Amino acid sequence: MKRKNAKAFPIIIGLATLLYSLTACESQKSGGGSAGGITAVSHERANISDNSIPAGIHTVAFDVSPKAEEPEAAAFGPVTTAPFYYVSKRAGVYKIFRMDADGSNPAVVYDNPNPHITISKLAPSPDGKTLAFTVNGPRIYLLDLTNGALSQLTQGDWPDWSPDGTKIIFEREVTTPERFASRGRIFSVVEIFVKDLSSGNEVQLTHTYPPAGSTTVGSFNGHPAFSPDGSEIAYTRWPPDSADCDNATSHVIYLMDISGSSVRPLTCDSQKPWLDAAPAWSPDGRAIAFLRRWHEPFYQLYTVSLGTKEIKKITRSDGTVYSELTPAWSSDGEFIAMGSNRDGDFDIWLVDPDGGGYRSNLTNTHTGIDGYPAYLK
Repeated sequence: MKRKNAKAFPIIIGLATLLYSLTACESQKSGGGSAGGITAVSHERANISDNSIPAGIHTVAFDVSPKAEEPEAAAFGPVTTAPFYYVSKRAGVYKIFRMDADGSNPAVVYDNPNPHITISKLAPSPDGKTLAFTVNGPRIYLLDLTNGALSQLTQGDWPDWSPDGTKIIFEREVTTPERFASRGRIFSVVEIFVKDLSSGNEVQLTHTYPPAGSTTVGSFNGHPAFSPDGSEIAYTRWPPDSADCDNATSHVIYLMDISGSSVRPLTCDSQKPWLDAAPAWSPDGRAIAFLRRWHEPFYQLYTVSLGTKEIKKITRSDGTVYSELTPAWSSDGEFIAMGSNRDGDFDIWLVDPDGGGYRSNLTNTHTGIDGYPAYLK
């Protein structure tokens, strides 16, 4: 068993600031540091405007036309050849890579030499020409994959595209973090917004600020994900509505329509205060992969059926040794990709969504730390 940098996993690959907020304080504590704004200065190069940080984010443009989905001869069975994107931290620096779904042809698409910039959640546009991603702040940027042009979209985190490519949904912290003295933790309010890319208008979809007199300090509505048909949004909510779920200490996967109405829980469990997070729709819209933990220190991978609400544990992890983070379904639905440190450091693993276990480690050829896989939808 390899042990490539076994102590390196507590970084922002996955859900380092998942449970309560994505505050600047917690990002810095996780190693994100502080960074100034990124400004696109040409199609080939972008600068970082901060006195303490040298310039130099480089982007690479190339043909990003989706490949036809054809079976490939591979050790773990037929796969689509549609590419996916992921974040890789190598020698202390975050970069964005593209790779074919069988693990071949890795290529840098965002060559960031600056160790002060933390890159996280990725979201390719439906036409494959633009990549949305988050940097510390948090701020969401758009990278034109055809010419390398870079532009800031908005303040926020965890972007996801509508299937028609006209909107991006994201989370945003809307209050200054407060410290809940009795528990010694920082809490804040995070809500979900949607941005129309044509008009630039932003609409807040969730409104769950704790009422005056509440013993709860802070709330979280985040990790939004559009359904494949664009009619619904899955997201993480804490605390859940007591009318929906008995256990108000849980993080629960919720559903709502695209106007923010028809809000309802999907993964409630009155017996245990599960911490559920990071929902990812299957391509056919019939299931959602998500992360779950309870008293264990690390997350495990589950799926839930939209029709029956049956919850199924997908991997053999018991949550005590390694973590499984940021799931993403392959474009053909045959696999779920995720970041996992099950063999020492974080790599991108393919998992059988029917519970058949781990199929392949796609990024096992280097000692970097990989996460946030994202497929073309």
